[in-house]
Order: sequence, then C-alpha cells, then structure tokens
Amino acid sequence: MNLIEAIILAIIQGITEWLPVSSSGHLAILEHFFGIQENIAYDVLLHFATLLVIVFVFRKRIIEYIKTPKYWLFIAIGTIPIVIVGFLIEPYIQTIFNSMITVGFMLLITASFLFFADRINKKDTLNSKRSFIVGLFQALAIMPGVSRSGSTISGAKFLGISKKEAVEFSFILAIPAILGATILKLTEIKAGINANMIIGSIVTIIISYFCLNLLIKIVQKNKLKYFSYYCLIVGLLLIVYTLIL
Repeated sequence: MNLIEAIILAIIQGITEWLPVSSSGHLAILEHFFGIQENIAYDVLLHFATLLVIVFVFRKRIIEYIKTPKYWLFIAIGTIPIVIVGFLIEPYIQTIFNSMITVGFMLLITASFLFFADRINKKDTLNSKRSFIVGLFQALAIMPGVSRSGSTISGAKFLGISKKEAVEFSFILAIPAILGATILKLTEIKAGINANMIIGSIVTIIISYFCLNLLIKIVQKNKLKYFSYYCLIVGLLLIVYTLIL
C-alpha cells in the first residue's frame, strides 16, 4: 500500500466512521471498484485513531461515566452483543465484505434507520435494558453497509433516549469495541506498521475531529434524513449494478 492509497483510505475512514453512511461499506466499495485494499493492521490502526478523537471530544462526559458506576454497567451490557456476534460472524466476514449486493441491502437498512429516527424527539434516559438494545444495534453494524454511528444513534432514539445522550452513549460505547480490536491485533500492527500508515492515521484524526463535531450538530438539528437519502441511492445503485452485471 503506497502513500496515496493510505491517505485515500484514511480520508474515507475519517469521514465515514462518524457520518452515518458506513465506513465498512465504503471501504468494501472502494476495494471492489478501485482495487484499493486495506490490510487488517492498517484498518485497526485507523480505528484506533478515531478512538483518540472520541476520547478527546467526549473527555468531560467520559470522566462523568468513570465516576458513575451505573454507566460502567451500561457500557458493559451494551458491549456484550458485539462480542458475541463478532465471534460468531468472524469466519464469514470477508465473504460478506466482498458481496456488493449485501452491502447494498445493508445501506438500505441504514437509510431506513436514519429516516425514521429523525422523526423521534423524546427525552428518556439510559437504563440496563436500553443499553443492551443499543448494543444490539451496534452488533448489527458489523455488517458492511450498516453504519455504526447511524444504527446506534437511531436505536437509542427509537428507545426514546434524548438526542444528546444518544450521541454520547453511541460513541462512548465504541471505545471498548475499538480498544478490544486494537489489543487483539497489536502483534499484527507492530509487525506491519510503516510511515504511510502513521501518516494516514494522522490524516484520519484530523478529519475525524471535524466530522464527529459535524455529526453532533446534525443529530441536534434532526438532519439525519439527508444521509438516509444518500444511503438509499448508493444502496439501490449497488443492488442494480450487481443484478445487471
């Protein structure tokens, strides 16, 4: 992977990790149509870069979570589904990743989540049951084409959780998932890391910071539906392309 490819992947990751259009889906599309392949070590490193952005942007809220035992419980409960689903689906993920029609249908699911979630404005708070259900939405995002941010924020809003808490819990819930993946792949990262990957990670951090703050404003203003239209169009195009060719 040369520097140009590393930067392209970093830009895609930085934008699509936060804006609710599915980073995994866009990476699958990029690989399929342009032949730009991302190695596992670089993928995990880019996700770790986005983790640093989460910690910085939500640092005050994270400190509050640390000080409040019930929030530790909510995070733990919300993480259970992705651990189980990730373990079960891991042997098949590359096959799923290579299927454009699957990515297309998953983008349609993301579109429907975003469209209907945008219409809900309630102010309930988290509890153990709601945390677990939001965790199920996060587990669904293992599928390429399902946006992690889009699905978890939508899931939280479907449960009546306020917009502010939906965003905060969505991204704080990502911390153990990303950190766990980084630890599991640490040996591969050490063996494969190079200057291009480091430069790409820095690019991802910069872009992620602006895109995460943009998403917060988008949710507050009930503008998720615009990303719903985007996911709908791209999903339909992928399905049509696959069926025709």
